[in-house]
Amino acid sequence: MKKKVFPAQLEYLHEMLNFIQTYGANQNISHDLIDKIILAAEEALVNVINYGYPDQTPDGTVEITCQDSEKQHGLKIIIKDQGVPFNPVEQAPPPKSPTDFIKSEDKAYKVGGYGIYIFVGIMDRVEYQRTDGGNTLTLVKYF
Repeated sequence: MKKKVFPAQLEYLHEMLNFIQTYGANQNISHDLIDKIILAAEEALVNVINYGYPDQTPDGTVEITCQDSEKQHGLKIIIKDQGVPFNPVEQAPPPKSPTDFIKSEDKAYKVGGYGIYIFVGIMDRVEYQRTDGGNTLTLVKYF
């Protein structure tokens, strides 16, 4: 198990992903699989930073723990923050098509919004908990 705390700022995203990638490489996870895991982690971490700390709180942190999963052979990534409550698991159903997010004549939609569906789709298990004033997002990939 490896654990590290990072500032909750996008400037540290590369370091966060490198921490996860190094753990995966040390566990002999294939390059193809670790690339998918990194994509999922990136989407999750960007959401944590952008939505958990909407006011760009300079002293906010993100704690990342990487460990082997308990039930099956796999990787478990635990992301903890002390930001505002944000549960990605309970989000609305995914849009039917990318055009659902394009500006139309009568409504303006935000471009984007697929990050949650990307990491939920890649990982085998995604769980959220709100405890002690913080968020805990757990991502698990079996292999």
